[in-house]
Amino acid sequence: MISSLQITNFQSHEETTLELHEGVNAIVGATDSGKSSIIRAATLLIKNRPSGDAFRSEWGGETKIKFTLPNGDFIVRTKGKENTYSIGTKAVGETDVFSAMKTDVPEEIEHILNIQDINFQFQHDSPFLLGDKYSPGEVARHFNSMAKLECIDRGLKVTQSDIRRLNQEETIHAQRLLDLENELEGYDYLEDMETDIKSLEEKSNQVFDLAANQVVLEGIIDDLEEVENEIEKKQNLLSLKELVIKTLDTYYKRKSIEVTIYNLQTLIQSIVTTQEQITAKNKMVDIKDEVTHTLDLVVKQKGIHTKVKQLNSILSLITMTKFSLDNKHSDLINKKKEFEELFPDVCPLCGQEMKVIKK
Repeated sequence: MISSLQITNFQSHEETTLELHEGVNAIVGATDSGKSSIIRAATLLIKNRPSGDAFRSEWGGETKIKFTLPNGDFIVRTKGKENTYSIGTKAVGETDVFSAMKTDVPEEIEHILNIQDINFQFQHDSPFLLGDKYSPGEVARHFNSMAKLECIDRGLKVTQSDIRRLNQEETIHAQRLLDLENELEGYDYLEDMETDIKSLEEKSNQVFDLAANQVVLEGIIDDLEEVENEIEKKQNLLSLKELVIKTLDTYYKRKSIEVTIYNLQTLIQSIVTTQEQITAKNKMVDIKDEVTHTLDLVVKQKGIHTKVKQLNSILSLITMTKFSLDNKHSDLINKKKEFEELFPDVCPLCGQEMKVIKK
């Protein structure tokens, strides 16, 4: 049951709230006062129709249709910047939001409302299931749907359709079997043909073996011809034996001479390199005195550098000592001034005048 209906910015309703009661609720008003708009607003929430924005009020703002249920839960259909459904649960204090796609209603909304087309009766509709609008068949189908009899009707139709289909298939298969049996009678010669085929297969195998033997024999003949050709070539080579031996002797002698020449060239190059090294060593011996003098100068320079470092260290020590003495002298002067300032004019013990001895 719906306990209240709230309409915002829908056609002529800027902000309208209807409190509903159990039983029949009558909406009474003058013509064009917005009675039918209330039904259209409820239809927008229940069926998500009509689509578009023609029903929205001209003064602007979001259009909202809100159903409040007896337990305090509510359902809101919003159309504006957002096109949504909302379900609010009072006990939990949470709100679930769903997108309103085209003319589809979210399943959660349909489950809560449980309102079907049969629950709608508009102003100009004829009495329910009476009058010329409904044929006897439509009335019967409606009652069958209420009693769930349409399931039996659908089951009978499906069963009868399956029986007809199976009978047709049986007839087709029987005719096909008869045709195959007639066709089989035309193949009586196959047994004799099978014997002939086996005989032909045996002869074919014999022919295949003979062909294989022929290939082997042809290969042997080719090998013999190659061997005879090789023998002829070798006989020609035997006639050239002495010439080949002389040529090889000449080749080996020339090779030995080339090796000797290479060794002599290597020895000459080694001698030249040794001479160049001896010349370089002699030049180094000529400058021995100059190198010795230079090394002495380097040693003296290192000694002088060491003494300079020692003198710099002593000078630094003297500078630091002078700086320390100047600081001590300054402290002494300050202490002396402080002593003169603190020294009393009269002795606190004997009462005599006291004078500061200045040095």
